[in-house]
Amino acid sequence: MTDYRFIRNFVYLIGGRAQKTGADTGIMRLWAMLFRWRAEARSRGDAFTFIMPREWNDSVREMAALLQRHSVPARDRRVIIAGYSWGAGFGAPRLAREVKRAGAIVDLLILIDPIYRSKLPLAFRLLAFTTWFGIRIPANVKEVLIYRQRRDALKGTRVRLDDRHRTRILADTDLTPAGVTHHSIQYHVPMLRECFDRIRGLFAGATSHRPGTPHFRGGLPSCRG
Repeated sequence: MTDYRFIRNFVYLIGGRAQKTGADTGIMRLWAMLFRWRAEARSRGDAFTFIMPREWNDSVREMAALLQRHSVPARDRRVIIAGYSWGAGFGAPRLAREVKRAGAIVDLLILIDPIYRSKLPLAFRLLAFTTWFGIRIPANVKEVLIYRQRRDALKGTRVRLDDRHRTRILADTDLTPAGVTHHSIQYHVPMLRECFDRIRGLFAGATSHRPGTPHFRGGLPSCRG
């Protein structure tokens, strides 16, 4: 029987509310950076990586099933989840919990201005404008990287760790002094570069190949918003 368990690195990139896969969003710009770099790495014989852009309300069960079907053994695998807005406050934590049910570890969770979304009826969606409800991070997440802003009424919600002994917050960065809003934070170039570098560093730990420096002929797209 053919063995289809060949993927070493899984990267799930989850967009915000009303953002479609393929649109010009911060998540898709991060995807483009990673895709180009990994394409160059694969041409030199590097390990196979799956980079999946998804929408905030896509089925987390289907996403986790892909990992179960095609992943190399856990000791050789890296799982990274990044999200923006509802993708960070709703989609990413749900996916991390679904991955936990599959017995897998999330090596890095990146939350860009995570917004709380209630599962209750529509009237309760106004809770997104409060910071009363923390976003719970399951214990199978090893490290968390958070970026937020306080300029808009819609701003990053606090994060609650299910197990502080198993999960470490690498940084909780307030980008308000940089002048970003909830919309424009996703395009903040220094933040995107830092996310890219963090993910690239984890890839380097998962392979014997030392990654090179990516080439962006036209540079990163300019920040909007």
